[in-house]
Amino acid sequence: ADGTVGFVCGFRDIESIIQDEREKQQELEEAKKAAEAANKEKSTFLFNMSHDTRTPLNAVIGFTELAGNYMNDTEKLNELRHKTLTASYQLLDILNNVLEMARIENDKVVIEEEISYAKEFYEKWSTMFEGEMERKNLTLHTSYDVKHPYLYIDKTHITEAFMNLLSNA
Repeated sequence: ADGTVGFVCGFRDIESIIQDEREKQQELEEAKKAAEAANKEKSTFLFNMSHDTRTPLNAVIGFTELAGNYMNDTEKLNELRHKTLTASYQLLDILNNVLEMARIENDKVVIEEEISYAKEFYEKWSTMFEGEMERKNLTLHTSYDVKHPYLYIDKTHITEAFMNLLSNA
């Protein structure tokens, strides 16, 4: 009212606010990278599981289809039934591993070693491909020459490795 001009000026230290914002931004970036890595790991896991489950499932389907060709041959039907059960149990083992996804994500895969009969192990993994091989008119030559009849192995993981090798061949 008297013509005097005045102003008020205040100062505030915002360095701590800027530092807090930078830290929050850094945390968000790290969380984003971790989420992207987890997503990639899950995609890889699902791809591998779909690949691993396809082989025994194809064996079950193949042996079931072949059984239709031998309806009057009880011996052949029993053989195909046994092979179907073997492939089914392998598929169940793989699916049980899927249930352990938390362990896999945390790099805590458990190796469950046990004493196994080598001949049984050999027949189990080689049986998986018989139906598919026959359906595709392919031949798989295998041989069994084992010095020590017992193995100390994780049957599920070793069988998966053999199945991957053969299915990718």
